[in-house]
Amino acid sequence: MDTYEAIFSRRSVRKYTKDRISEDTLSEISHYFNEIPDVFGEINTAMTVYDGTQKKIHFVMPGEPEGPYYLIFYSESCVNDLMNIGYRMEKMALYLVTLGLGSCILSNTAVRKNYVRKGELQVMGLMTFGRPRGSLTRQESEYRRYPLEKICYMKEQPEEWTQMILRAARLAPSVNNSQPWRFVVTGNRIHVFSGKHRSESMDHHHQELLSFGAMFAHITTAAEELWVDVDLIRLEHASGKHFPDNRYILTAVLSNGAEVFPGSSGAG
Repeated sequence: MDTYEAIFSRRSVRKYTKDRISEDTLSEISHYFNEIPDVFGEINTAMTVYDGTQKKIHFVMPGEPEGPYYLIFYSESCVNDLMNIGYRMEKMALYLVTLGLGSCILSNTAVRKNYVRKGELQVMGLMTFGRPRGSLTRQESEYRRYPLEKICYMKEQPEEWTQMILRAARLAPSVNNSQPWRFVVTGNRIHVFSGKHRSESMDHHHQELLSFGAMFAHITTAAEELWVDVDLIRLEHASGKHFPDNRYILTAVLSNGAEVFPGSSGAG
């Protein structure tokens, strides 16, 4: 199984065995994180692998799964920092499936004091992982997601590969399965909006940005599988458009080669 196939079968794992993971595999996991390409501009990030089999973890909130291993994600504070971390976390979650490992993104980042910062970077995401106790995967039909027609407006029939990328984006995980994204497709562009907000708390805002990052991870993973180039940019004219209860986030521009897109600025 590769990371694209993992999009359509990954489940969030909440129960794990106590099986140890080899040092070679843990090293591969760290290496993979460092190889993830930047899509939100050059943002300084880092990841620490925490072995909870040697010492009990103490930074998991009640009700959240406790696994044998943890990934702690750090970033500099800047524009798109949380979306970038959400993107990297989901890329790692998909990669872990290819290694036969399950994972679960945790909603809290209340880590021990000595893990709050890594140099000048601050913790922004936390994930538990390990060998699953039970099934690692599920059928696509088991996903509880809105049908594409409910969250996507298409001004015209898009290319088949655009539809396949939207299918992957639709399956992205989100906090409380809120699925906050709404898509407007025009030609080779997928304009991404945030759906109706029920809460404007900082915690909700934090989690929503991580969710959008995960969704963009699905878009880029699907595009790579389909040999389609994708650029995440902010179109100035799109940012001025307002749909009821929606807010413009970014635009995914799809192409089969390098093109110039006027009226745009980089996602960073």
